[in-house]
Amino acid sequence: MTNNIKPCPCGSGNDYDQCCGRYIDGGQLPA
Repeated sequence: MTNNIKPCPCGSGNDYDQCCGRYIDGGQLPA
């Protein structure tokens, strides 16, 4: 993985918990 890993593909905002939560819960992104 040489690409810059962003903290959240949906950006920061109300969607953070709803969108990033799914990625983190799925193990797609580092907690």
